[in-house]
Amino acid sequence: MTNRIQVSVTLGDKEVKLDGPEDFARAAVHRLTNLVASFPPVSASSNSAERTKPTSEREFVSLKKPEGHAETVAVLAYFLAQAGKDEFTPEDIRRAYARAAVRPPKGIAQSLRDAKNVHDYLEKGSGRGTFRLSAHGARTVEFDLPRTVAT
Repeated sequence: MTNRIQVSVTLGDKEVKLDGPEDFARAAVHRLTNLVASFPPVSASSNSAERTKPTSEREFVSLKKPEGHAETVAVLAYFLAQAGKDEFTPEDIRRAYARAAVRPPKGIAQSLRDAKNVHDYLEKGSGRGTFRLSAHGARTVEFDLPRTVAT
């Protein structure tokens, strides 16, 4: 006859109770701990927007609601930077516009120059014709978008 054991596992506000043969309980606890270890930790202070990060340019643009091409370029550059592409070309932004299902401006290169020179959302990259998101552009996307209307 095998030994029966009772095990109680508490994860956050959830509690799992197991009752059965020792081998079954050990295997179940092992599976639960492996399952929990595979998920990234979620801090109690993080809000729901941080937990559900947009997975596409389309979702990110709809979340940030940029106004005008300079802000749209900054939002797309921010998304590219978060995806690991710190420097980009006008063609990269053109493809990002297409993935976001947003009509691109007639002159993408001019929109990038305006976002850099007029709004300071971008800065010159390391190569010719490349750009990267500036610190001001990142702060604008993170904290100012979507713009809220004061009532």
